[in-house]
Amino acid sequence: MKFLVRFLSTLLFFTLAAIYLYSFTRIRYPVSLSPSTTPFWFLAGLLIYLPIHYAFKKAIILHIFSHEITHALWSIIFGGKIDEIYISRNRGGFTRYTRGNFLVTLAPYFFPLYTLIFLALALIARENFRTAFVFLCGMSTSFHILLTIYSIKIGQPDLKKEGLAFSLSFIALMNILILVTIFLGLSNPVEIKNFLYSGFIIFKNMSIKLFIYISNTYLNHF
Repeated sequence: MKFLVRFLSTLLFFTLAAIYLYSFTRIRYPVSLSPSTTPFWFLAGLLIYLPIHYAFKKAIILHIFSHEITHALWSIIFGGKIDEIYISRNRGGFTRYTRGNFLVTLAPYFFPLYTLIFLALALIARENFRTAFVFLCGMSTSFHILLTIYSIKIGQPDLKKEGLAFSLSFIALMNILILVTIFLGLSNPVEIKNFLYSGFIIFKNMSIKLFIYISNTYLNHF
């Protein structure tokens, strides 16, 4: 039964990830890439981080720190207590906590800790400093994406613990939802509702068509 639930969940998550990625590509609104606009500085940060990523050997210690802190934060959210956090550049890290679930296990792969911190600062900062925090949002988003890909490539135990296919499908969906929402929140907050609603409508229509197809196929046998 558990296998069936995970299998169906995996199909659902991969489907929703594809739908919401498509939904994002369908968003239509004017985007100016002049240096005075938010999208420009976000995308600038996103691109400028790329050479930094390889020049500083993936900034691995920052990744390990955010990875373990995110495990801890999500465990606390679910009522857990943190017994130990270990962070080492050479040996990696681990977090011992008293309560966990698949969200706690997979949180570091879809919860962009640094980006959300910079986003909060961008939202409350004075106009003179907002651009800098938007730029850092872009850089940290690139950091999160690249280090998540790196973690998947090296075969992190977290992913095997929850099942590779299930983990990848859930991580893909959550990253699309969270990162697109962050980008739209900074550039055009009105489009967040359109993005989420558009994906919902596509999924609803697909579900109705699938239900009708299965019903007709089943009835034709009688």
